[in-house]
Amino acid sequence: MAAQGVNEIILSAHGVTRGTYEKFMTGASYEKFQELLEQLTQLKEQLPETNVMSVRINYTANPDNLEELERFFEVLGNYRIDTLQVRPIMDIGGKYTKQLTGELEIRYNQIIKSLSAQCDKRGVKLLANTLDVSYQQENKDADLAELVYTYISPNTARQLNVEWANCSFSKFRRADHWNRRLWKAFFSKKSGGKWLSRSLKYEEVGAP
Repeated sequence: MAAQGVNEIILSAHGVTRGTYEKFMTGASYEKFQELLEQLTQLKEQLPETNVMSVRINYTANPDNLEELERFFEVLGNYRIDTLQVRPIMDIGGKYTKQLTGELEIRYNQIIKSLSAQCDKRGVKLLANTLDVSYQQENKDADLAELVYTYISPNTARQLNVEWANCSFSKFRRADHWNRRLWKAFFSKKSGGKWLSRSLKYEEVGAP
């Protein structure tokens, strides 16, 4: 993947201990996760920096994994991680809906502040939602954000009526009516009201 030009790999880890990681990453293996991080770390050491993909860890904070977030570098600090991306959980209709409220919101921001100092020392970029922890404000750029976020699943080919084996990215975009939706996103004043309208709220914390 690195040789073919992939410039970033994003791994989700909603916990840094085996129990919490495997609880929230259904079907995942904590050992495999660490093995992959070790492989990516070795890759960075073997190849020139310009040819190595960056590693981003996506962490969704909730009442049951919040305290583990502060231990992130204590547990995973030996791996070469370029970006830590953190956001509080939001209710999008999944099985887990416990959100950060009251004192937990305060505690969340305290942990982000602590992580910011650690990230600065390690040269890690920290992206986090600290300005709208409870997701009360609508993201005005939701429609545009959706156009640069491409989600492909096992059902995508059937949904778009394309053959996955011979479908190029440009053909996928035509089937997805991307140009038409881009035009609408630029000139429409209304948000589409989809899940992105209240998500993707990250700011770079501790940036110079």
